[in-house]
Amino acid sequence: MVFVGLSGQIEELKNFVYSLRERINKILSIDYFGTVSRIRVSIHVLGMGVNIIDVGLLEAIDVLLDNLDMGPRLMPHEVSILLDDIVRVSRIINMLEDMNRFIMRIRSLKAEIEKSIVDFGESKSILRILNDTEESLIALIRQEDILQRYVNDPNLWETRRNSIDRVLNEINRKLSRIRHAIGISPVEIPQAKIVGGVLLFGSDIGKYLLRKILGAKTKIIIFTQSIHNFIVRFGGRRTRILPVLEEKVREGVDVWVFSRHPLNMPRIPIDYIYALRRIYSMRLFRHMICWHMHMKIVVVDSETIIGSANFTGHGFRGLGEISVIIRDPTYAMVIEETYRSLSEKRHICCSSCERKNFCGSLYDLMPRILEDAIARAKRNNYLKTLVKLMSISNEITRYPSR
Repeated sequence: MVFVGLSGQIEELKNFVYSLRERINKILSIDYFGTVSRIRVSIHVLGMGVNIIDVGLLEAIDVLLDNLDMGPRLMPHEVSILLDDIVRVSRIINMLEDMNRFIMRIRSLKAEIEKSIVDFGESKSILRILNDTEESLIALIRQEDILQRYVNDPNLWETRRNSIDRVLNEINRKLSRIRHAIGISPVEIPQAKIVGGVLLFGSDIGKYLLRKILGAKTKIIIFTQSIHNFIVRFGGRRTRILPVLEEKVREGVDVWVFSRHPLNMPRIPIDYIYALRRIYSMRLFRHMICWHMHMKIVVVDSETIIGSANFTGHGFRGLGEISVIIRDPTYAMVIEETYRSLSEKRHICCSSCERKNFCGSLYDLMPRILEDAIARAKRNNYLKTLVKLMSISNEITRYPSR
C-alpha cells in the first residue's frame, strides 16, 4: 500500500525545502559561519529500501528533493521518515539563525559599552561575559556532536537559548539603568466622561465596533490576544473583516494592530496564523507582536472601547463579552502612546520582560513564528496542521522582508 495522502502536498513540501536552501545560502554568506558548509547531517535515501547517509547541509536538500520526487510511491513509514528529515534539517537552520541573532545582539551591546564615555564599573566584566558568549557560539558551529545532540533533543537547545537570552536581557537591563531609561511612569489620566450607553454586551459589541470602523476617519488601533479574518455583514454585503480594514487604509486611515505571539498559546492557533499570513502578505497595517499581549482595546479616532472581547468572530458575537465605551480623546491619546512605547520596548511592562526578543514587527517575526510552529506541529504529530504551516511558510517566502 502506498501513502496517497501526501500526493496533493508534494509541491508545497518541495517549495518549503527550496526555502530551506535559500536560508542555508544566506547563512553561508555570513563571515563567522564559514564552517557551516562542513556541517554533516544524517539523511535517509528512500526508494529501494531505506539507507542513511551523512552529507553536508546543501547536499541534504538535494536528497530531500529526490525523496519528494517519489511522491505517492512512498510507503506510510517512508513518509514519516521524510517528514522527520525535513524537520531535522529545519531545526539545524533554526539553531544557526538563533546563533546569528545572538551574535548580532552581543556585538550591538559591546559596541554600546565600548562607545560609552562613562566607565560604570561593571563594563569590563560585562564585556568579558559578552566576548565569552560570542566565542562559545562561534565554537559551537564546529562541534558537530553537540549540534547533533541539540537537533535530536530540541529541549536541550531551547534550554541553552533561554539561558543566553536571560544573560543578555540582564545585561540590557543594567545598561538601561545606566541610561536612566527603564520603562515609563504610570500615566495619569483624567476622570472619564461617562455618557449614555457606555456599556455593551454580547453581539452588540461587534455591531458597534463594525459601525465605528466603517466610519473611521483618522485611525484604528487594535490591541487583541489574537485576530481572525472572520465574516461580517453590513449594508446587505457579506465580507471578511481584514478586507474592511484594508479598505480603510486605502482611504487614508492608519490601522495599527498589536497581538500576542502565536507560540504563547495552547496548541497551534491556525486561524490566527492564517490571518497573520494575510496581513503579512498585504503589508498595509502596522502590526506588532508581543509575547504576553492580553489587552482587548480598540481605538477609533477619538473613541476608546475597552473590554473582554478579542478581535475574532467569537469576540464580536460572543454572549459572555463586555465592553466599556470611553468618549474622551485623552484616553485615545494615552492608548496611542501605549502602542508606541510597547512597540519601542520602553513601556514599563517591557523593563521586566524576559521574552522581549520574541516581540517586534510581524513583518520581521513571521518567518520565525512559522518555523517554530512547524517544529511544534511535528513534535506533537499534528500532520494536517504541519502541511498547512509548510504551505503558509512557502507562500510568505515570496514576499520580501521589510
